[in-house]
Amino acid sequence: FETVSMQTILFTYGQAFLSAVISVIVGMGLALSFFTNKVVQRNKLIVLCEITFFVPSILVVLAMVGVWGPRGWIGQYLGGQRLFGMFGILIAHTFLNFSLVLHQ
Repeated sequence: FETVSMQTILFTYGQAFLSAVISVIVGMGLALSFFTNKVVQRNKLIVLCEITFFVPSILVVLAMVGVWGPRGWIGQYLGGQRLFGMFGILIAHTFLNFSLVLHQ
């Protein structure tokens, strides 16, 4: 076994911390928005946000690449941002985890 470098450990814990913080911010923002504004289709929007619980993870990944990838809807306009690095990890984790906060 190879030893793990300190840089790898810091990257792993750093991205996990940032992912959790961003997911809580997005989830709380949506929860407060749904609570304070009487959205007509609120229950349907909450179920739509929880779609990551019901579909296989590979479909979520393919959807993320389709939207945020180099030829995706948003990825075309990001230019320098790369999906397969810290930015991509944060986007994917936020998408997968914000509904946990929203549901609570």
